[in-house]
Parts: sequence; C-alpha cells; structure tokens
Amino acid sequence: MDRCYADLEAAVADRHDAAVVATPAHLHIPMATRLAEAGVPMLIEKPVSTSVEGIDQLRQLLQSRGLVAAVGYDLRAHPLLQEMKKAIASGRFGQPVQFIAACGQHFPTYRPAYREIYYRDRATGGGAIQDALTHILDAMEGRASPLCSLEDGIRTLHTNLAVLTSVDRGTWQPAGSVPVPGRRSDCPMSEAEKGLSKDAIPIRS
Repeated sequence: MDRCYADLEAAVADRHDAAVVATPAHLHIPMATRLAEAGVPMLIEKPVSTSVEGIDQLRQLLQSRGLVAAVGYDLRAHPLLQEMKKAIASGRFGQPVQFIAACGQHFPTYRPAYREIYYRDRATGGGAIQDALTHILDAMEGRASPLCSLEDGIRTLHTNLAVLTSVDRGTWQPAGSVPVPGRRSDCPMSEAEKGLSKDAIPIRS
C-alpha cells in the first residue's frame, strides 16, 4: 500500500482511479456522496445503506457526473447462477413461478468474531436480512425479475413482486441450494453438485 490517509477528506484530496466503500453500512451514503463529488468511481459494499435516505440524491449525482458505481453483490458472477440464468432464459423450464433458497453458515467456524463486528447491530448493516438475505434476493432477481412475494419460512415478508420467493436462512449446510419451480418443470441448482440438474424434473399441475 503506497499511501494511507487519516480521513476521507485527506483521501479525496489525491487523485484515484476508483474507491471501495467498505465501512459500516450507515456510513456508505455520506462517504459515497463525498467520493462522487470528488469524481471518483466506486464499489459500495452491501447493503447500500440502512435506510433509503440519500440514495436518490447519490444516484442523481453519479448520473450527472457520469460516474460508474456498483454494489458488492458478488453472487451475480457465480458460475452456477449464470448457468441457471441461461437455462431459465432458454425456456427449458417454462416461466419461473417460485424461487426457494435454503442456505446458512456456521458463524463460529466461518466468522468467529461476528459478535464483535458490524454484524451484531442492525444500525451498522448487520443481521441476517441486511448482510445475507439481500445477497440471495439480488441473485434471484438477476435470474428472473421481479419477485412477487418474499417468505422466510414462517411469514410473508413482502408482496407486490412477480415471482414467489421463499428463503430459509436458518439452514446450516455445506453448500446452498436453489430450486426454481417453473410452469413446465423445475430448475434445481446445488452448489454441492456443482451445477444444474441434467434432466428437467416434472412438477404436478
């Protein structure tokens, strides 16, 4: 690392090719706004913020400056999800009617300090919804958007979308799975099996 800065103002005083905003989520919008004012393209960690305040203004500022900005939803680049997107777009399974995601993580193993970092507090972007669920929803909308109803296995969280979505974040397993029932057949994806099912799985009408 060639240079270090005591604060953001000192950093934007220099010229930079791009910036990564990876601070606690409640600081994302003010920091991203300051970077945009300085003409710096950026990658913002998810979630973009813990509220919608300032997001529209940031979007307008980025557009007016012609700056590139992205949010760190890396599942968009996952090879299996890209394969699923192609399979769904081909019409092989018919129109998607539901996404079902079962996923989880044993935090003491994979994030032993989770009780001491941003994750412990919703105000800083922590918690299962802001830190993990948004990844799943973004990945699903990227396969067939928009979604229509979001359920967490216990209750409906959100409606007024287009594809029913069910997410079980209480499952700890070695790898995630995302079956996608379509109007003609299912499109199952398993990270453990490293790909989509070779054969379409008929579903009951």
